[in-house]
Amino acid sequence: MLNTPVESFELDEQGKVCRVRTKDGQVARCKMVVCDPSYIAQQFPSRLRPHGICLKGKTIAIVSTTVETDDPESELAPALKLLGNIEEKFVAVSDLLECTDTGRESNIFVSNSFDATSHFESATQDVLRIWENMTGEPLDLSVKADREDLQEQ
Repeated sequence: MLNTPVESFELDEQGKVCRVRTKDGQVARCKMVVCDPSYIAQQFPSRLRPHGICLKGKTIAIVSTTVETDDPESELAPALKLLGNIEEKFVAVSDLLECTDTGRESNIFVSNSFDATSHFESATQDVLRIWENMTGEPLDLSVKADREDLQEQ
């Protein structure tokens, strides 16, 4: 159901999500929902963000911060100065939404909004949080290789 406008989530007698209703009237049955805030239409309307590319010889740079003052653009001034001559600049301020519910009761697991980090460390931590809320166990990312596999390398 990626990129599908969601109208509502329907819960069963135990308060767990059992259906997702789209804005065009379709209904999908489910046992759980994992989504970012844009899929919860009642609280966080989704927004279209077209993708762009740059010509050869041009560079696209991203400068981001967590806003701490009433003038977010001035907070970025030192970083923008390091970039030198800027041909075109776009400034956007986005709300940072943080999930306050584990999702264990409703089986609706919502991620946090992307923050100012460009390397997705916080997004990775968010995925680990959601996994643990969904399964009740931390995600084990350790590799356990068989001796035969190690000898082949």
